[in-house]
Amino acid sequence: MNKSVFYFLLCIAAFTALFFVTSPASADIVFSLLRVGSNQASDENREYLIDRVRNVDSSGNPLPAGSLPTVGKLDVGDSLRGTINITTINSSSGNVGGQSGNDELTGVFQLKITGKTAIGGGLFLFTFGPDPAFEADLGGGMTSNGFVPGPGAILVLFEDSSNNFAGDFNDPAPAISPAGPDDGTPGQTVPPSSADVSVGPYDIEEAFIAATASDGDWFATLGFKGVSGEGAAGLTSVPNFDNVLKAFTISSGSAGANTNLALSLLGLGPAAAGLQINKSTVSPFGGTIDFALSQQTRGVYDLDTPFELSSNTNISFVASFQSGGACRMTGGSETQITDPIYGPTYVWVPGSYTTSADQKQWVTTGGQIGAPLASPTGPSFGEWTHQLHCTQGSKGNCPGTAFAFDFKAGTASNKGTIINTVVCGDQGYCVPARCAPFKQIFWDGIGVIKNIKGTFPLPTGVTCTNMGEGTFHYFKAHVGDFGEPGSTQVRKNQPPTCSTPCPWTSGGVDISNIVPLSPVSPAPNNTIGGQICPCGCGDWYEIEIHCTTDPTSSIIYRFAHLIDTGDLQIHPPVGDSCH
Repeated sequence: MNKSVFYFLLCIAAFTALFFVTSPASADIVFSLLRVGSNQASDENREYLIDRVRNVDSSGNPLPAGSLPTVGKLDVGDSLRGTINITTINSSSGNVGGQSGNDELTGVFQLKITGKTAIGGGLFLFTFGPDPAFEADLGGGMTSNGFVPGPGAILVLFEDSSNNFAGDFNDPAPAISPAGPDDGTPGQTVPPSSADVSVGPYDIEEAFIAATASDGDWFATLGFKGVSGEGAAGLTSVPNFDNVLKAFTISSGSAGANTNLALSLLGLGPAAAGLQINKSTVSPFGGTIDFALSQQTRGVYDLDTPFELSSNTNISFVASFQSGGACRMTGGSETQITDPIYGPTYVWVPGSYTTSADQKQWVTTGGQIGAPLASPTGPSFGEWTHQLHCTQGSKGNCPGTAFAFDFKAGTASNKGTIINTVVCGDQGYCVPARCAPFKQIFWDGIGVIKNIKGTFPLPTGVTCTNMGEGTFHYFKAHVGDFGEPGSTQVRKNQPPTCSTPCPWTSGGVDISNIVPLSPVSPAPNNTIGGQICPCGCGDWYEIEIHCTTDPTSSIIYRFAHLIDTGDLQIHPPVGDSCH
């Protein structure tokens, strides 16, 4: 977003929208590029001046009688209006829109100049705020659109799978540019014409802006809520850059102004409902805010564009994913633990299965979670068994230093055990699995250890006296249902073969750290959330068991693994259907 000095800040807002798209892109879902916690994004934008104040000098004094109105000068009461295109999210190269294969995230912005202070040497400090004309209509008083951004709005973002955003006439495919050239000087392209600065017409500029929203879905609106930490201010770094005509003399690679912007999230569109922005990004204006942006406003001398300013923006924000609702899970699995098998954690490492006869320990699981009730606040229903075996199919004593045990929890299991909270996340499902609202489920509760064989090794530095036959323990578990069959071995070894490792890494057993699985594409002809997921990912299972029934007690056992065989299947909650 830029603004003569400032609009680039708006870009950060665009980033917000990124967060959560319910309808997948042509090859990926934009929100899959986001991270729980800190995120970075960048954009490019184009803008032009809405010159409402043309009869004052550079100090703001009325022009002498008979003087010609100034052209291109930025004054209090003027606005900057334009279009933005997010090009990167948590990446050093373009991975949004264009030829990336992912949806584009674009926006329309309009910012009104609220303050202008000369600081010497031909430099100026600007402040910006919402423009009432834009709050009332996306057309910003320049045209009529019918979309109402609302009070405080500065930027409206749209998600679109067509990837046809254009800011210049010569943007490469898949961009689709309105017919040109500019309506300033007929036929003039590079450098762009400045003939319509301050006076218009702006038909070509508005054609570019209209294309940004015409075939996309509303994703998010950003602006000012009137809370601590909001602000938008820009400082020119090139003398006399308080006039957009200056931009026609410098290239798009030369910065003329630097701007900082802090915006609040005003609203999320239906496609972004899975996103939650935390107000923990430090604002350059004090306090915390949803998005912090820094932007460089640049020239247009070398561009084939109808616009008057260009800019690029860096955006920072903190995000978390909402669970979105309930689900349930059924199934079981069998998985070999990799070598070495002894220690505080048991984490699957691709390609490192042990071949030692006395170290082929296995984990089996089975049960159901969330039927007939799954509650995010607890208690819930379900039964779950986790068993560590000395060897596959072993009976009797464990060989060598191996150990084994059973861990059981649930409504009808040993008295004193419970399934407590159950919560789901990561919208959509991996076909050909049955339809489900989510791909990941998290639960906790109290379980009991039974049938211990050998010596239970505690993690280094951990002491636990509550360890023995029949002891009760708090636990947390997590399953990812990433396709059919759930077996990683089958998915890798049976046609069609898949030699690609699973690109996903778990964020752990707490849904607040959930890492969504990035689908390869939406499922063909599917309208209920089906996705084609990476072929290298089987179902995922992990569990953490604590020393006592206190959730804050030390972790004494952890297992985390893509399952070898079996199937862990997530379903809609009892009584619901995704059809």
